Amino acid sequence: LEYPWWFLVFCILAGAVYAFVLYFRNKKQEEVRNSIVWFMSTLRFLSVAILSFLLLAPLIKTVKRTVEKPVVVIAQDNSESLVAGKDSAFYKKEYKEKLAKLINQLSDKYEVRSYTFADKIKESANMDSVNFKEKQTNISQLFDELDTRYSNRNLGAIILATDGLYNIGSNPVYTSSKMKAPVYTIAL
Repeated sequence: LEYPWWFLVFCILAGAVYAFVLYFRNKKQEEVRNSIVWFMSTLRFLSVAILSFLLLAPLIKTVKRTVEKPVVVIAQDNSESLVAGKDSAFYKKEYKEKLAKLINQLSDKYEVRSYTFADKIKESANMDSVNFKEKQTNISQLFDELDTRYSNRNLGAIILATDGLYNIGSNPVYTSSKMKAPVYTIAL
C-alpha cells in the first residue's frame, strides 16, 4: 500500500457506516424481510469497503514468465590476416563448411546468432558473408557491441573464432571480462 496499513480500519468503518445509514436508519425498509435487508447491507458494506481499499492504491504485482532459448553468439574474424598463411585454402572452403555445420547443430537447442567482425561488426544469417578481406581487427569493439545487444538477454555463450591478432582497440582480455557469459575460442 502507498498508505499505512491501519488505513484499512477506515475502509471497513466507511463500509459499515454506509450500510448502516442506508439500510437500518431508513423507515421504508420495515416492510421488507430482514434476510433481504441483511443481504443487501452486507453487499453494500463489502462493495464500499473494497472500493475504499482500492482507492488506497494497493500495489498489485503481476509476474509474467517467458522461457526463451539461450543465445549462443558465434563471432567470426573476417580480417585478411587469417588467410595470409599457408592454410588459406582450408579457411576459405572447408573451415566455412565446418562452421556452418556447427551452427546447424547448435540451432536445435540454442538461438544462434552469427557475427563477423574486423573493421566493422556485421550480423550475418550464415557464414557466406565471410570473405577475409577486411584490414583491421577490433575484438574489444565486438565485446562492447555484444554487451550492449545482449545485456538483458539469456546469453549462454560466445564462440570467438579468430587468430587472436588485433591491431585496433583495447586488449580483448579486459573487455571480455565484463561479459556475463563464457567465451569459448576457436584458435585459427
